[in-house]
This record gives sequence, structure tokens and C-alpha cells, in this order.
Amino acid sequence: MQNTIQQALQAEFDRAVTARNAGFEGRARVCARRTAGLAILAYAQENNLPAPHSAFSAINWLAQQPQLSDDLQQALQTLLTRVDTDFTLRSAQDPLTAAKVITQRLLNFSIQENTHD
Repeated sequence: MQNTIQQALQAEFDRAVTARNAGFEGRARVCARRTAGLAILAYAQENNLPAPHSAFSAINWLAQQPQLSDDLQQALQTLLTRVDTDFTLRSAQDPLTAAKVITQRLLNFSIQENTHD
């Protein structure tokens, strides 16, 4: 995997952490989705697979692929789950954790959670 992809993944994840630390959970979730989307697109490109270009579409595309591990499927579903009318997220997994799982499973790249922001 190219260093620029790793840097882009880390930068987007850092934005998620920064948003969460500032109290913007919705923005943190969007950044987690973008992180996962970047990882999925990099994975698809490395494996010559056709994948959509938006993060949400890429997550949805991968979730429809057969024979995914349970932890990867759970992480994808976490990021596909929408908030309800009370703006409550009904998912057992944290969206930032889900992005980390997806990145690790697909690219064997561990995102670092920098909490100093």
C-alpha cells in the first residue's frame, strides 16, 4: 500500500477524532465513513475490483460481497446504520472502531488514534 494512501487514511481518521473531541459526533461519524471508504477504494484498486467512488456507496458495495468475516460485516453495518428520528445510533459498535477494523482487515494497516487534539 502506498504511503500516500496511509497518510490520507490517518488524516481522515484524525479528523474523526478531532470532531468527536469537540463534541461533533455526527461529523466524527462522517469522517469514519470516509476513512472506511478510502480503505475500501484502495483495496478494490489493489485487487482490480470495480467499486463505487463515494465512501457510502463503497461501504454498501463491500457489505454485499460474499464471504466476509463476521467482524468486517459488523463494522460495515455499523457505518451503514442511519440514526433514527431521535438522532440515536442503534449500533453496538463505535463508528471509529468500525473504520479501524475495516482498514486493518482490508489493507493490513493499523490507524493510530491520536488523542492529543
